[in-house]
Amino acid sequence: MANSVAQAGEQLAAFIQQHPKLWVITGAGVSTDSGIPDYRDADGQWKRPPRFSMATL
Repeated sequence: MANSVAQAGEQLAAFIQQHPKLWVITGAGVSTDSGIPDYRDADGQWKRPPRFSMATL
């Protein structure tokens, strides 16, 4: 299995080198799956207060 993972990594690196203007567009779930906590619940409401607030005139 380690060999197939290494081959996949090499193929990915080669693909990225061949496409220098590559863009990867992801959704919000990518950060959550990576362990970064989300900040809104399933209904879109804030789970905790924002870290800062904007000043208004």
